[in-house]
Amino acid sequence: MDKKITVVISAFPACGKSYTYKNFNGKPYTMLDSDSSKYSWIYENGIKTDKRNPNFIEDYIAHIKENIGKVDVIFV
Repeated sequence: MDKKITVVISAFPACGKSYTYKNFNGKPYTMLDSDSSKYSWIYENGIKTDKRNPNFIEDYIAHIKENIGKVDVIFV
């Protein structure tokens, strides 16, 4: 199976990324709303701590790269 061509869209907060994902994902394009806050903090036993993730940039970029070719659009 060929990989999809993925468009990565980076936009400031409140520009409609989550709205577009929630209302148009799969119609007809597959989308991923990649929230960076999931990678900004350290989680212990699934609970967010008040400690910043020292590997935030690497972890977030790796997440984006892992999904290129899997969906049509990634919002970051």
